[in-house]
Amino acid sequence: MSNSPAVDLWEAQAEALTSYQEPNVPLDILIGESVEIAKFYREFWEPTSAHPGLRLAGDKLPPTTGDELLSLHDAVQQAQTAYHLAIAPREGHQKLLARAAFVLGELEATLEWHFDDGIEDETDQQLRTLSELHSGNTGSSDSLAQAIHDYATLAKPHAQALDGVGGFDSALIDEGLELAVQLGDVGQGPTGGSKEELAALELRNRLAHMLFQRMSLVRRAARFVFRDQPEIVRQATSAYQRRQRAARRRAQAQKAEEV
Repeated sequence: MSNSPAVDLWEAQAEALTSYQEPNVPLDILIGESVEIAKFYREFWEPTSAHPGLRLAGDKLPPTTGDELLSLHDAVQQAQTAYHLAIAPREGHQKLLARAAFVLGELEATLEWHFDDGIEDETDQQLRTLSELHSGNTGSSDSLAQAIHDYATLAKPHAQALDGVGGFDSALIDEGLELAVQLGDVGQGPTGGSKEELAALELRNRLAHMLFQRMSLVRRAARFVFRDQPEIVRQATSAYQRRQRAARRRAQAQKAEEV
């Protein structure tokens, strides 16, 4: 038994999973969007004169799903806290996070200033894409790692021009790429970590899988039930994944223009 009621409620089911997959969105995004999906579920469960209700999805969508979403949301948060507490004593971990946040801030600020020359070109589009992808999305080690990697990769070809701009040290670019590797290792799992660290990470990932499963179920049901009302379906979709798709489309369009 843990000191977290929500974790205790779901731990047995999580441990009983024969297989699981980590969600394809950062954990902090998953946690935030799960609350929105729970609100959507409650708002659209019953039919009204303006729209049908999710209850029309039948037995595939149990009436307890809304409560389960909120309970699993709490469980994942509590499990994430337990994991952070397990790895907190690891030497240098907090310093690594602090340094990474500083380097990311320097890269973002310097690139924005340097590229803001009044001329709209490919670099402006690339920077805007990164801003949309990573804005407000660096709350976990893996999302912070991805953000630093992306910004450092964009900055690398411009290292000479960026050096000294506003006191920027171009050595931060290579440091950022190295930090991304180190943070990626932390986000994927504690290499050589203690049994407590590994167990905490495993439980967190299993609970996140269960939460994501229920979120996906509500989204699939919404696409079916509200198939004639796309404006309602959109409320159930992931804003993070929409931004990613938009960024990919822009990148593909840019490549097509270059051909």
